[in-house]
Amino acid sequence: MRSDLAAGRISHEQEHARIAELERQLDQLWDLLRRRDAERSIGHDPSGVRPRPEGVVEGYIG
Repeated sequence: MRSDLAAGRISHEQEHARIAELERQLDQLWDLLRRRDAERSIGHDPSGVRPRPEGVVEGYIG
């Protein structure tokens, strides 16, 4: 992204939008990892745990 921005292939707004999207995806993956670890820690099979929708994960209050 940095090279695309430096070369003028994307705008600052596009870069910020892409970073925000990547942050949301990362939040979903961390949520999935924590939930699978929790299932494993109580002796359950974590393979049945599926990613939650972005709106659910982003709606958490920390």
